[in-house]
Amino acid sequence: MAGPKADAAEAKIQWLQRPKSNSPQYFPAVASAVQASKGEGATFQSFDDIMNQVLADYRDAEDTKSIGEYLMLYEVSLGKTMLAKGVQSFYISPPLDVEATPYFLKANKLGVIAKTEFNEAKTVRLKVQPGELSSEVPFANRRATTTFDTSNLAAGNYKLFAEALDAENKLLAKTDAQFIKPSPPDWWTMDLGKEPVVPEPWTPIEADNEQAKDFDRN
Repeated sequence: MAGPKADAAEAKIQWLQRPKSNSPQYFPAVASAVQASKGEGATFQSFDDIMNQVLADYRDAEDTKSIGEYLMLYEVSLGKTMLAKGVQSFYISPPLDVEATPYFLKANKLGVIAKTEFNEAKTVRLKVQPGELSSEVPFANRRATTTFDTSNLAAGNYKLFAEALDAENKLLAKTDAQFIKPSPPDWWTMDLGKEPVVPEPWTPIEADNEQAKDFDRN
């Protein structure tokens, strides 16, 4: 005689995607949230509040084929008993990714990092438009870095185009990234407030090698 039928475990899975992401962010965000929500230097935000802000960047995923970071949220239960629950993350990289980091204010430079999934990629061809800035940089371990001098680049909107090439200059992949060069802020270009003038009724501090004197106090 057969005994009672055992309940089968039930699994629930939800897929989320953060599209157009340059790198995996979920688990670094978890570590940051843990650090920020406990200890002597803790903020007033709870771990759940911080993670809800992180998850706000993710959307339900119809499939897992597009470029971006994915989360698999899973729950395994047996009747009313939770057996397992967690999150797994994985990242689908683009064939070629380029990042433009501005250092305009003092250095007048644009830092560029290009990363490719092609082992056969030898160089990346870079060009800023509008303008004449261009360069071809070799890959090392599928990564290329360079900087552009932007001192002659006017304020405005720009696009950085990148092409990954093999040893025979065959195009393997291409992409682009936008950046903005703003006008220098007034506090950087104006001399107001820099002159050593003490307005009345205050008087300048008198100082020598041994002491300073102000308002008859040494």
